Amino acid sequence: MARQRDVGSRIVPRLVLVGGAPASGKTTLAEQLAEELSLPLVTKDLLKEALFDSLGVPADRERSAELSRAAYTVLYRIASRLVRSGTSLILEANFHRGRSEVELLPLVQRSSAVMLLCETSLEELRRRYQARIRGAANRHPGHLDDTYQDALAEQLRDGLYEPLDLPIPTLRIDTTNGYQPEFDAIVRWIGERG
Repeated sequence: MARQRDVGSRIVPRLVLVGGAPASGKTTLAEQLAEELSLPLVTKDLLKEALFDSLGVPADRERSAELSRAAYTVLYRIASRLVRSGTSLILEANFHRGRSEVELLPLVQRSSAVMLLCETSLEELRRRYQARIRGAANRHPGHLDDTYQDALAEQLRDGLYEPLDLPIPTLRIDTTNGYQPEFDAIVRWIGERG
């Protein structure tokens, strides 16, 4: 599968955005796609966890949110540099409808971009959060998962994790039990649009 294409004298990189609510399965999907497509993967949590390791685990949600904002800033700057250089990549985060578009639109305009939106039910998200809290998910303690479940329900009601308002193809993926559509179909869908 071609990872980028030439348009005149300019290389147009492929940009695969993988989003969805926290615990929707987006990181797992992005990691599998990075391996399958041989593309670099930049994730918000990778950057945020580096901040935890450098600056310390946050004591409360306010500090955690501050580090999240910093991680998003770094995420968008790295992605911008890669896209401007013609490098294709996968960018994974819990992008927010009505907020993330401002930062993502310049990247989309310089790339051949698609969006994969991971989704599952609130009940399944709660089950996955409980697994994280029990330590089954091998999560960094800085995420403060035990303080987040109530906010997540409110964010879902407010449509924060609905498809972004960007002029790119978007594929909704049900992650409740594996992937629907299945992984091979997701890979084909990406290939058909790049």
